[in-house]
Amino acid sequence: MNDNKHTDRVSDAQERAYPTELRTPETARLDARRETLGIAAAAPTIGFALSGGGIRSATFCLGIFQALAKAKQIRRIDFLSTVSGGGYFGAFLGRLITRGIDPADGIDGALHPDTPSVRLSPDKPGTAGGHIIKPVVWLLRNGNYMAPGGGSDVLGLLTNALRNLLTLHVLVAANVLLLALLLRAVEHGLAVWSFSSTWLGRLPSVGPLLSKATGGLLAASPVFDVLPVLAVLLLPPAAGYWLIERHHRESRNPATQAGWLVLASAYVMLLLWLASFDGWSPGSGVMLAFAVVGAVALSGLLAMRHVTSRQDGLDWRERPSAESLHATGEARNRLGNLFGTAVLAIVGVATLGAIDGMGLAIYQTTLDAPNRGWWGGLITLFAPLALRFTSFNVLIGKVLGSATHRYELPVGTLVALFGFAAWVTVGVLLCALSQGIAHGFSGAKGPASIDAAVLYLSIVLLLLVTTLFARTWAFINRSSHATVYAARLVRTFLGASNPKRHGSPHQADGAGATSTARSINDPLQDDDSNMRDYYRTLSEHGGPLHLINVTINKTASLTRKSVDRDRKGIGMAVGPCGLSAGIRHHAILKDQDVQEDAEWHVPIEPVPLPPPDRASMFAHDPNVLPASQNAPVEVERLTLGQWMAISGAAVSTGLGSRTTLGLSLALSFANLRLGYWWDSGRRVNIPWSHRLRLLFPVQAHLLDEILGRFVGPEERHWYLSDGGHFENTGGYELIRRRLDLIVVIDAEEDPTYACSGFAGLVRKARLDFGAEIAVLARDDIRCAFPSLPDVFGSLDELSPPAGKAHSARRAVLAKLTYADELPASPHWLLYVKPTLDGTEPADLREYRALHPTFPQQPTADQMFDEGQWESYRKLGECVGDAVFAGSRTVDILLGEPRTRPSTAGTRDTSNLPDCPVGFP
Repeated sequence: MNDNKHTDRVSDAQERAYPTELRTPETARLDARRETLGIAAAAPTIGFALSGGGIRSATFCLGIFQALAKAKQIRRIDFLSTVSGGGYFGAFLGRLITRGIDPADGIDGALHPDTPSVRLSPDKPGTAGGHIIKPVVWLLRNGNYMAPGGGSDVLGLLTNALRNLLTLHVLVAANVLLLALLLRAVEHGLAVWSFSSTWLGRLPSVGPLLSKATGGLLAASPVFDVLPVLAVLLLPPAAGYWLIERHHRESRNPATQAGWLVLASAYVMLLLWLASFDGWSPGSGVMLAFAVVGAVALSGLLAMRHVTSRQDGLDWRERPSAESLHATGEARNRLGNLFGTAVLAIVGVATLGAIDGMGLAIYQTTLDAPNRGWWGGLITLFAPLALRFTSFNVLIGKVLGSATHRYELPVGTLVALFGFAAWVTVGVLLCALSQGIAHGFSGAKGPASIDAAVLYLSIVLLLLVTTLFARTWAFINRSSHATVYAARLVRTFLGASNPKRHGSPHQADGAGATSTARSINDPLQDDDSNMRDYYRTLSEHGGPLHLINVTINKTASLTRKSVDRDRKGIGMAVGPCGLSAGIRHHAILKDQDVQEDAEWHVPIEPVPLPPPDRASMFAHDPNVLPASQNAPVEVERLTLGQWMAISGAAVSTGLGSRTTLGLSLALSFANLRLGYWWDSGRRVNIPWSHRLRLLFPVQAHLLDEILGRFVGPEERHWYLSDGGHFENTGGYELIRRRLDLIVVIDAEEDPTYACSGFAGLVRKARLDFGAEIAVLARDDIRCAFPSLPDVFGSLDELSPPAGKAHSARRAVLAKLTYADELPASPHWLLYVKPTLDGTEPADLREYRALHPTFPQQPTADQMFDEGQWESYRKLGECVGDAVFAGSRTVDILLGEPRTRPSTAGTRDTSNLPDCPVGFP
């Protein structure tokens, strides 16, 4: 910001959140836009945050800005931070400014509600000079932006969705079927290999026991026979955890050496018992018990020695010290991790065995009862589960005191159950199909009757298919709905100011304009823009610095690093000068002489983190490429429309803080995927245990989406989704920049007026930036700012009373302070929500009467008709008129003319009257 707005000293916290490398170029752009518009360089900084909420938020924000346009206040906005639906309007506004509006009108004149037509400047180079466009009218006509043409567009969307869904499931099915056939190949190999059939055939089999216990629901899958082996792997870390002692241990004691021999002998006896097993007997049982006890102790000691030998400072032959005790704790932690890994392996194998067993059961059922076919097998499979849940409902009903009451599961639980059941069903059917393929659909059973030629030929063909898809990276993003979604948004909100969509170049009305206007279904050049040209032109025309917010999903780790289980994601902002992620990670966009459209990647320069912080998440992993090598980082180039769509990717397998396994399973099965795998360009070190991901990257990342498992910056490709999955108001990045006035337009779905988005902003501002947001009471506002419009109140006053439609107040005024600012320099925050107060025009009152949930209708409704679109737009205009009262509210809050900024960045408040004790 400007030097006279802040003290010369920048605190460490501010430098970490908003480093000089980013602050300096943004300040230069800010000064340049003010010079273009003739605004004083020392003027207070103003930022607007536009929240998520889909088309509802975009239309409401349009009305707010039209109210500002009537008082010529849009030109005063320095920063515009947008999320999701707020980004629809933010991108619309920015793209409109870059078209080059006639100076006689300016952006305020272009958005004036009484100005339907906008003339583009004939003097601006690179613009369609002299053209007349109707951007707001275009938005009105395409409020139903996903299907403006009605049934034909809906059919087209369904066709695209079906194509992507089938393609996704074909790829998934090919990989699952390949795994199932490989399992059949293992069965066949063990059956024909003489040694394995002789020795392994004498071992106890778990499959028949489980099949008998489940009444035939699970067939005797050979996968279950791996479970005893994995169970043995639990012994070393489990026993070793308890055998580690902090006290002195005399390892040279002869008795100890003899004990080792006894334990080793017991382990050998276990192996001999397994090799000679020929049925259960009392003698073999006693031998097994003795051998297991010995094996547990021996494996535990071996594991303990292995782990502790890797710990510096731990020698169990010496008396304990602080260092050795700490190393002992680390050893226990390592053993605990090994035990957890073994448990997960057992759960995974058991699940695979259950799926394979059910598939084998369906295959056998089909052969035994051909009249029932596949449907009979499915009914046989799921009927016991249906009966089980029926009895569960009756039981819950009795507990609740009503024999007829049925227990209602939450929607999220039902969705999770659907996702789990759907993918399990796919796996079961493919395992059954693998049995048919392996036996050549001959009706034979058993590993010995497998048709080896058909089996191995099928494996080779599927391996070729999966290997081909493994390197087709474009598939993973194009198989989702992100491309179609982005195209619709681009043509609606960015194309609204494209002269090619508005008919004759110089006609505002008439048949010529109508006859040559292009449909939203037609892709046209110049709708979209690359980011470098967009920001450059926006700055040249005096537009605000536009910050687009997205979420980097992070729910897991490849290296057992800690994961924030509450947020499950990192906020990232794309700005004119660089990228910001989390609190302290930043990267600066490098200048380029080449056109960005000619490049697939864009170079960035990560901002180094001060010690002892690790390397920036935008930089190469220092274990792969040390910083001394100065290797360039090049991120994937995306257009304005693509970033806008990612910022609005509300429905995706990664939902930030709301990501769960069940939701990811359900959404991935239905292919409801709007997120985007973005190439961060950084080189990272993948642990050896996860190197298979490098061989099959497409399959690995699809599996991550299905399981909701995202490792974020630990990999090169980051899964980006809606910015609201981290913070939905858009105010986060403005608080980072410590502006004098922040206006938050919160139009997210909030039928109870709980203001959850605002509460989340307050919480994150305090935790991440040391900023406190204190809402002012009405008495405090009257005392400090007696000339403000009487529309500000508490958060509770935004909510209509029970059974009423009208709210007592329209907005909230809060004081924003930072803990490291001395002397305290207050910053102001205005929080505005869609509210009704009874003064709205007749059409809004009629719409409210017909639609009681207005103005908090569900965000899922993204197809606005004319009445709905105009109601939200006009409501935004009414709220904007009431809250901002022209320029009076902004002038009063920024001290014009009541108070003036001092040269040190504080404001002179000596002329204010005495205020209540509670005034901050």
